[in-house]
Amino acid sequence: MHRLCWKSVLLLAWLFPVFTAMMGPQAQAQRLDVIPPSGQAVTDLGGMLSSGEEQTLAQTLRFYADSTSTQIVIVTLPDLGGADIATYATELGQQWGVGQQGQDNGVVILVSREDRAVFIAGSHPSGHPHPMAIELLKEMSHNVSELRSKSWHEFSGPDAAPLDFVFTVCDNARGESCPVWPGQPLTAHWSVEDPAAFEGSEASQRQFFRRIYIELERRIEIFVNLRIESLDATTLRQELERIDQTSSAPNREAE
Repeated sequence: MHRLCWKSVLLLAWLFPVFTAMMGPQAQAQRLDVIPPSGQAVTDLGGMLSSGEEQTLAQTLRFYADSTSTQIVIVTLPDLGGADIATYATELGQQWGVGQQGQDNGVVILVSREDRAVFIAGSHPSGHPHPMAIELLKEMSHNVSELRSKSWHEFSGPDAAPLDFVFTVCDNARGESCPVWPGQPLTAHWSVEDPAAFEGSEASQRQFFRRIYIELERRIEIFVNLRIESLDATTLRQELERIDQTSSAPNREAE
């Protein structure tokens, strides 16, 4: 997945379980074993680059990794043999150990020549909700027994259940490229800071998570009280955008 969206989309399920989607059975794509790690920044099995291009690109990526700590690998394949490109790219990043665990600084760019497909995957989804989010939800009397970290690909693809609404919630997700969602849902961005990225004392982190919870709760309350059945698509979209503009966070000094 694209970098931010591992954390930011779909929706509030990582933090607020009141607003989750019910999913149908997932598509049964062909299985393709992940190729062994090459140890190189560029692995051109699809024969799409000249030797000079491959060398220049590899040098650029190594320099970028050294200067930013973000590791990017590019892999080209002749084809995927019917395998799902998103699943393959994600598994490749995980099995190759691209990036640092928990740092969200690994990216796989996978290109399938014959399929004419490109996918960019973050290599380290968290695999579990943030412990402070779980702790806060318990404190607020929510059932957390079935909460888990989700990839947005559970909610996309030909056999995924249709969606009515999709919200991105982290600020760095605005304008990011997202999948084609089934059901042509209305989409909106609710500008919320990423609590997992907050730096400070443990007490400050807990306070910050609580503030984000309140922001999301306020937006959800407005959303669920909309008279959706009486609004046309254009008006409804405007109302979704207005929620972000009118439901600002509580005064931070009062936290």
